[in-house]
Amino acid sequence: MEERFYDVKGLSEYMSVSPRTIYNKISRGNFPIPFRKIFGRIRFDKRDVDHFLNKLPTHHDLSKNRSKRADERIKLDPFLEMRFPEI
Repeated sequence: MEERFYDVKGLSEYMSVSPRTIYNKISRGNFPIPFRKIFGRIRFDKRDVDHFLNKLPTHHDLSKNRSKRADERIKLDPFLEMRFPEI
C-alpha cells in the first residue's frame, strides 16, 4: 500500500529541493504547500503536493507571458517608439 503522506525528506526528493529550504520556508511561514503535524512530525499530503505542482505555470506559459510583457514595455516607452516605428 502506497503511503499518503510525505515527510520533509520524501518531499525534498520528490520536488528536488533541499530539506533545509523546506524547513526554512516553513519557519518563515511562506511555504506554499499545506502541512500537518502528526505526532509532532511534519507531513505533507501527496494530494496537496500534486495540486500545488499542477497549478504552477509551465515553461511554455512563462515564455508567452514574458514576450507579452516585453511587447507592452516597447509600446509604453515613447523613446523606443520614436526610434523603431511600427511598419
